[in-house]
Amino acid sequence: MAEAKEEEAEKKKKEEPPAPPTGSQPAVNSLGDPAGGICTAPGSPLIQLLGAIGNIKIDATEYEKPLPTSARSDKAKLPNTPRQAGWKAPRWSKPSSCSPQQYREIVAEIFKKETDLELPGALRLAFHNCGTFVVLDASGGCDGAWVRFSPDADAPANGGTVRDSVEALEKVKKKFPCITYADLYTLAGSAAVEVAGGPPVAWQPGRIDAEGAGPAHPPFSSRLPDGMFNGAGLAYFMANWGFTPRETVAIIGGGHSIGGAGTDASGWAMTFTSSGDDWPRPSNKYFVQLMNSSWVEASAPETGLPMFVLAPGDPEAGAAGSFEGKPVGRLPSDMAMRVTKIYADSAARYAADEGAFNADFSLALQKLLALGSPGVGKQGGNFKWKGLAGKWEGLSADAAFEQLPQTA
Repeated sequence: MAEAKEEEAEKKKKEEPPAPPTGSQPAVNSLGDPAGGICTAPGSPLIQLLGAIGNIKIDATEYEKPLPTSARSDKAKLPNTPRQAGWKAPRWSKPSSCSPQQYREIVAEIFKKETDLELPGALRLAFHNCGTFVVLDASGGCDGAWVRFSPDADAPANGGTVRDSVEALEKVKKKFPCITYADLYTLAGSAAVEVAGGPPVAWQPGRIDAEGAGPAHPPFSSRLPDGMFNGAGLAYFMANWGFTPRETVAIIGGGHSIGGAGTDASGWAMTFTSSGDDWPRPSNKYFVQLMNSSWVEASAPETGLPMFVLAPGDPEAGAAGSFEGKPVGRLPSDMAMRVTKIYADSAARYAADEGAFNADFSLALQKLLALGSPGVGKQGGNFKWKGLAGKWEGLSADAAFEQLPQTA
């Protein structure tokens, strides 16, 4: 009788899922094998969730189709607005009217010590200002600079460095009223990449501002991406931007190559690489670690949100695996690119080819910083920011946005 009870208890114990890990406690199914390869075998419930795209009916070719013409709103004369009952779009500003010399002076002013602008914060503001675009009705996006007004300004997703960057750039706007907020935010994000040590990103003016708040129910900020996205979530969200899987991997990897996540803004506390606010060396270090390192599941200290940290035995762990007390980590949405087939191919390519990542990220960021802004390259003069060295050509004024294919 006793033996039967023991066998029954042992069987029940095996059937119970393992308790979620906390801190740096290794998970039962940690990511990474001795060869550092891509984990594709069934793992923990979280890993199964991250790879959930394999269990839904998706025609991957849908994400390789060219961006519809409506996404750039080439036929539109005015910015597009969401079809939301009870909300009337405010008036719009005129385009920027700065001279080429003034744009160069603006860039210099943005990165003066007195401006007090953090480089990761500048890039994050540009992402959040433009990342509300939805291709279905071409609403949201860069035009409007809605992040200045409530309810978007008060959204939790726009906390931390986003609010700090808005305040810092207000000083620049007062000195240079010739530039719109939407152009200022995107120019700061574009140049911040190169100032931090990353690849140059071409930029052109043409975005215009709204003179009042955006919709309240729901606000544009509700469209921003979530760090808890699994593969299916990433696919759905990036389809709204008109991004291919390859562009998706490039833009996430570039955005997470500097800075990290803060508890006040996202609920997570981590640094994406040990380089902090500087672009890592090599430039593709985010992908080298994502694809080749061993990771274990952990919980964010204050919120308990799931995250991933370098496994204790990984060569990158230890003192080198942190920055200013924060561990090198990955969000669930980061790790989804490792375990989801349509993203893992590009992620592995970037881990092996630094030049390919730099080129693709630069083009993907150009595309992001023009979403929902039909006037880019057409209004506000023909100025083109070509990087600090002035050598990056980027897109011509009339060029369509080229789609990066899924594979090379």
